[in-house]
Amino acid sequence: MDRRAECVSIVRRLLEPPGESFAAEVAGVARSGLPPEAAEQVSRFSERIADLSPEERRELFDETFGRPAAADDRRRLVSLLDGSAPPEAGAEVWALIDRLGTALMRDRNPYHHLIAALGVLAPRGG
Repeated sequence: MDRRAECVSIVRRLLEPPGESFAAEVAGVARSGLPPEAAEQVSRFSERIADLSPEERRELFDETFGRPAAADDRRRLVSLLDGSAPPEAGAEVWALIDRLGTALMRDRNPYHHLIAALGVLAPRGG
């Protein structure tokens, strides 16, 4: 796995439902040697969720991805970025990043920063 794919995989995992140690995991990812722009986005997300309790982080996730369209887009994006998607899936990846990112930015949702980080890291093409 090349470094870019490794970075995508690291950030992609943060789009799964958060566990008890999620805030620490996010902070660790922000310091994990991601490219600077992606690291900055993950760091901003980390700052936005740092003061939330584990229950509040789960509620944020549920509210963010609880609607069917957002849930489907998140699942599909995570699936496409698992490393097994063909190169021609790049156009779909970018459509999902754009759709999720636009909606989350409009709502000032902290998860926007993770989608923005994936926008820095995701392979182009397709």
